[in-house]
Amino acid sequence: MQTNQNRLKPIAYGIAFDVSQSMGEKERQRCIGVTNQLIDSVNAESIRVKVWRYAENLREVADKMPQRSGELLPIYQEKVLKAMGAWGTHPALPMKEMLRYVQDPTNKDRQVVLWLMTDGEDHSPRETRKLAEELAQQPGLVVLMVGPLKEQYRLQIQRTLEPLEKNQKLIVFSENDAGDALRKLKTHLK
Repeated sequence: MQTNQNRLKPIAYGIAFDVSQSMGEKERQRCIGVTNQLIDSVNAESIRVKVWRYAENLREVADKMPQRSGELLPIYQEKVLKAMGAWGTHPALPMKEMLRYVQDPTNKDRQVVLWLMTDGEDHSPRETRKLAEELAQQPGLVVLMVGPLKEQYRLQIQRTLEPLEKNQKLIVFSENDAGDALRKLKTHLK
């Protein structure tokens, strides 16, 4: 057990769940599991979690200060797992809100970690690239995690998000390496 002296600085997670038709319930359950694993394994002074869901449009579904990941399960059950987008996947939609989240004065003293929980499909890559350029310049952003990517989208999403990669603020993962992504993320946290 960690003592208060070993606690990390406060963290603000901004998590966007892809609810397009290409992301089935199994994939979303896996994303929720990865999220819960991180929240419960990181001992920070405080944690803020903002959750969005997106496909062709975006909806904020929560903004909480949980002690444990279990506090978020009802939100995931009702507002993420039961939602289904009609068409298309536009990561630029949550990334616009993520940019605002990083710049939010209430997160000024927090380490901001953003997650795009997605298979990697992107129907607006130019807009996504522009937002990646803006996010890469944000001093409060620790990292943007993206995954679990399907292999056919991995190279394209890495190219699109290259500005974040250049600033060492990008972690991409597939279905099989989420644990490794969490370990990498923990090395970025202070």
